Amino acid sequence: MNCQILPNYVFIKILNYLARRANQRKIYFKLIEKVSLVSKEWRYKILPKLRFTHLTCYLPHGMKILEIQSLVDRGVFILPIRISLSAEITSESLSLKTLQLPNDFIASTVVATISFENLTDKTSQQVHNEILGKFKKITTMDIVNFNSTFHHLTPNFFDGIRKLELSSCNILIETIVDIVERTKGESLLLRSTPTYNIGIKNEYLMDSIYKYCEGNQTLKSLSVYNFHWKGSNSAAISLIHNNSTLTELNLTNLCGDMPSDVKINNRMIKRFYYESSRIKDFLRLWDSPSALEYTSLGTLLPDDIPLIRNNFKSLSSVVISGSTSIELIIDLILLNNPIEKFHIDVGTKLYANELVKALQFNNNLTELYISNILPLDALSQFLNSQHPTIRSLRTTLVSSTLIQVKGLLLDHKILEKLAFVFSVTRDTKPTEIINTITEIIKHNHKLISFDCQYFDTQLQGSQLNQIIQLIDLINLNPNLLRFSIFQNNNIPKVLQTFLTNKLIDF
Repeated sequence: MNCQILPNYVFIKILNYLARRANQRKIYFKLIEKVSLVSKEWRYKILPKLRFTHLTCYLPHGMKILEIQSLVDRGVFILPIRISLSAEITSESLSLKTLQLPNDFIASTVVATISFENLTDKTSQQVHNEILGKFKKITTMDIVNFNSTFHHLTPNFFDGIRKLELSSCNILIETIVDIVERTKGESLLLRSTPTYNIGIKNEYLMDSIYKYCEGNQTLKSLSVYNFHWKGSNSAAISLIHNNSTLTELNLTNLCGDMPSDVKINNRMIKRFYYESSRIKDFLRLWDSPSALEYTSLGTLLPDDIPLIRNNFKSLSSVVISGSTSIELIIDLILLNNPIEKFHIDVGTKLYANELVKALQFNNNLTELYISNILPLDALSQFLNSQHPTIRSLRTTLVSSTLIQVKGLLLDHKILEKLAFVFSVTRDTKPTEIINTITEIIKHNHKLISFDCQYFDTQLQGSQLNQIIQLIDLINLNPNLLRFSIFQNNNIPKVLQTFLTNKLIDF
């Protein structure tokens, strides 16, 4: 038999997939250990190319400096770094001096959070040379509680910044515009900035930012979360209509009349956030097909269905909330638009027959998230339908429902991800839930992710013995990458150790 050797890039792709899925630091460390022990080639050629995008290292915390140094020494060269700097800059910079980074170290993202009210020329130079200079580039800079001017900053202080975040900063809008112009960055986020009160209550003071961004050609993302200063609806509409580079836009605190004679033509924005009760005031102004991929549609009205059908065919993820009727939810599903992720969070009762029948006519959905408590008949009918494209289901249940649909979950051929959130009332004994989970894991090897966080305390006695039995079954389930049944991280040590060693997230 001829054995074909896979090229390294295939292993790197698989391992990066595992790294992206993990949430626990212990899982990351175990993965790093396993990769480094496979062979010398894996240690020196594969490990340095893995992207540990969620293994954020916080500096300049003393222990974290030791941690990142240990990871770098082990061969981990692509890491996200978060640096937090306060006014006590001298002692912090001294602790960072011990960090030795190789020339080929690449921080996948470097977020620098700088929090001090006043900045001197000396402090600015110290921040830039002794701390930020440790890294080849700072991708995101978050400046917090800044109450000074930027004339103290070194000329190259903002060099290379792609994302600028300003939080609770008492600075002029003109200064913000100047920084954006100097950096040519891709993202601007303003949290409660500007903060100063100039005594004008009814002026739309954020409009000058929106007006500037209309003609800006570098920003791809703009987020304004400011409840001190208002912006006008007309300025926001003009921004959306005239800007040609933004792909993400998040706005708050807009006031004034919505102009009825204005239309929006924008084929760039993919993500748009505004208050769910008001967002469709903007969507209804779209006069041509949009590129919007994600938004919360709030409460649907009958006129929204043709609007979505004609102008929002790019939507891949939507949230339906409020008092939307089941009839309109069904109408939206039956459009069969290329929506892949569908989140229903409404106050109306979901009728099983109509909903399941509508889902059967939609072959684009891959993820279904229902925040409502799903009745037994609705869940049973959905599972029985074996929907051919929906591979992820997340919903709220009363615990007895899980017991009753166990048989339908044992050999479900399509679902790969299950997540059950339980109502406040726990109406089932823990042993019954464990028995049900055990049966599902034993028979259903299609699952790659199973969330069923029913238990909020450590188990004792016979219940713990059931966990041991469950461990043996998980060991025989080749596809499982996530298994979580305990709330508040109250997972038994024996299960936590086993899952970590198996690189199964929890």
